[in-house]
Amino acid sequence: MIKLSPISLLLLFTPYVYANALYLQAIENHNGNIDFSLLLNENFLEGTYNITIYINNNKKQNAEISFKNKNNNLTPIITLFDLKQWGINTNYYEPLKNKLDNDIVDYDLLKKLFNIKLEINKQSIYFKVPLIAIEKNTSYSKEKLDDGDNAAFIKYNYQGHYYKQNSLNGQHIHNLQLYNGINLFAWRYRQDLNYNNNNSFSINQQYVYRTLRNINSILTMGDFYAYSPNLNTYKILGVQINSDNAMKDGSLVGYAPIISETAYTYAEVSIEQNGETLYSTSVPPGPFTLNNLPSLGTNGELVLIIKEENGEVRKKKIWNYSSQYLLRKNQWNYYYTMGLVNNPQKRQFPSNKKKELLTQLNLSYGVSNYLTTMIGAEKKGDDIKALIGNTLGLNILGIVSLENAWIREKYHQQYQSNKINYQKVFSMENTTISLNSSFYFRFKENYAVNKEYKKYDLGFHFSQSLNNNIALTLGYNIATYYHSKEKSQRLFINTSSNYKKLSYSLELENSKDQYSNNNQLSIFLNYPIGQDLSHWATARINYDNREKYFHENISFSGNTLENNRLNYNLNFSKNNKEHLDSSMKISYLSRIAKLNINSRFNKDSYSLGYGLNGGIVFHNGGVTLAQDLNDSFAILNFAGAKKVKIIGKPTIESDRRGYLIIPNLTSYHNNKFHIDAKSLDYNYNIDNYSYHLIPTKGAIIAKNIKVTKGESALFTFNQNIPFGATAYVKNSDGTLSDISYVNEDNKLYISNLPILGKIFVKWGSSNKQQCSFNYQLNDNEKQNRIYFKTVNCIKEE
Repeated sequence: MIKLSPISLLLLFTPYVYANALYLQAIENHNGNIDFSLLLNENFLEGTYNITIYINNNKKQNAEISFKNKNNNLTPIITLFDLKQWGINTNYYEPLKNKLDNDIVDYDLLKKLFNIKLEINKQSIYFKVPLIAIEKNTSYSKEKLDDGDNAAFIKYNYQGHYYKQNSLNGQHIHNLQLYNGINLFAWRYRQDLNYNNNNSFSINQQYVYRTLRNINSILTMGDFYAYSPNLNTYKILGVQINSDNAMKDGSLVGYAPIISETAYTYAEVSIEQNGETLYSTSVPPGPFTLNNLPSLGTNGELVLIIKEENGEVRKKKIWNYSSQYLLRKNQWNYYYTMGLVNNPQKRQFPSNKKKELLTQLNLSYGVSNYLTTMIGAEKKGDDIKALIGNTLGLNILGIVSLENAWIREKYHQQYQSNKINYQKVFSMENTTISLNSSFYFRFKENYAVNKEYKKYDLGFHFSQSLNNNIALTLGYNIATYYHSKEKSQRLFINTSSNYKKLSYSLELENSKDQYSNNNQLSIFLNYPIGQDLSHWATARINYDNREKYFHENISFSGNTLENNRLNYNLNFSKNNKEHLDSSMKISYLSRIAKLNINSRFNKDSYSLGYGLNGGIVFHNGGVTLAQDLNDSFAILNFAGAKKVKIIGKPTIESDRRGYLIIPNLTSYHNNKFHIDAKSLDYNYNIDNYSYHLIPTKGAIIAKNIKVTKGESALFTFNQNIPFGATAYVKNSDGTLSDISYVNEDNKLYISNLPILGKIFVKWGSSNKQQCSFNYQLNDNEKQNRIYFKTVNCIKEE
């Protein structure tokens, strides 16, 4: 008989494991000091992750996003400035108009305004934004592209771990990952290194690349992983040239239909879906074509509305698809690869060859609004693969893809393989149903019988939002294989909700394969400690029917210090075998790096972990340290001004020499940033607080910000000085300051002043229309960083 603790009677929890890079990052966030049950449900891990932002299903950029637990979901912390950075016109939305850039936008409001979709297991966030709410200047013109400056960088990640079990000797494990880069004009060199406690370095990748703007392509050469759609990915020593959709005009990225119609008068043309206007424009009389629509990011029926000048309204149904396989009409993508690849030396057919020559070609072309065709060819050593495929939009019926492959393997002779994939999404109010199925047909079955070949797989997903904030999710997946009567399948149902501050969820799951038939059950509770939602208490338990295994867990986590720089997690767990375990993790984000430390204890062992990660940049101004670095970033020079900050990035600031690193820029887009005026010392002044950077892929852009230092003063004249008279300071080196103007109240405000000097005032060309005065600023004249002084301006003789 199984004993249940009081926690068990309240809770039951079990996870479903996703094996992907997100959880590797989660382990890094928690520095290995985390009960692995925490990794088994995507809802429960707090921390900062590198997330891909999609606007209308188009990739916008990668961003470091912090997540917190709220209402039983791992919810992103997104500010108003983040939305602006991603090209969203926030003034279009009434609830956002009065918010400041640094204000956090509530997640429930994000879901309401943008129908936000969070796929944390894929490290992606999807926004749906009407085209009229997208900033028009987020795309780029090739003339404004910046290849950046010559510079080099090192991105490092060090992790150490000490583990001791009972009376055995303790074990130290060290690992250092280095991602190095050098930029020289338009060329980029990248190197991925790894060093471990065996005192050995290994090079994972080492290559150079550059953009080819005239043909919207990228050229890559060296030792790297070469990706080609619908073909295999290999690590090669060679060269690849491929198209890069991100280089296209922003309005041409992603799929959108091309619409041709006729207007009889000057007309207003709009596109609507479910009563919401997605796009609008005006056209003159005559035939017109909408061939530069941005990707609408929606599946299903759209309505084209033409409102003529005489009041006549015409409507026409058109269909749009959200699919990575469909291209716009007359658009094409290509990948060409050639190089040497390691021969795996299959066990049953040993080979003495160390390298094989690989050649790949893949080409896709948009034949029409509804049809995209694809061809591909691959030759690796003696193995050959050729394929042809078509993706067809079927209006209300969804999307079907057909692929035929002819394969000749040296030892398995040759065979054909046909694949049919069908996708359909039904979207209704608060309800989404998706169906995805693939069928595989193989002929001349003389291929390896000891290898599993899939026959078909089917996926069904249903989600429904009910009253009282209740969410219901149901899913089913099944796959079958040739040469096997076994099936692998998974059925799950999940419901989640919240009561006041308490959030909770329940999940049931059944999974079957040829080795097991397992039932699992889970319940999760999460409650905030305090009013600021910075600290949380979480309780969970796992139950596995096959193993008759319970695992109970209580944890306390949160963020503290300025800008939530310190993150902590305390974890206590127990299973039905009376195994007790406790752990602690603390991480601190400084201006120049992220430091973490963790520990874990139980009756059999204990461990201690520690880590440090960040970046080092070598540039014309010297060496600058950074919290993090991505492939494209910016170096800002504030001419010695310390602790200057950027709005929306409160944890980074300029160093003692005035340098600041913006760690992430989106290639081929306007990257806007705004300097936080409150972070400047009172005697520093900046003429322009807003800037735009448009980098090419991998660019490192150095930007000098014009900063002047001096005092600010408001002078009141005893004489009447004409409104609009100009004033300037003659500096000790003979140069003149920027011009200031006398206002209508006979006062002059001027900044960047030395403590003492002489100011010249001029309102005409004659001596009688000029005057000057000497001044000295005294502390007793200073109020709120501004000096107030009454002066006599003496006319020139």
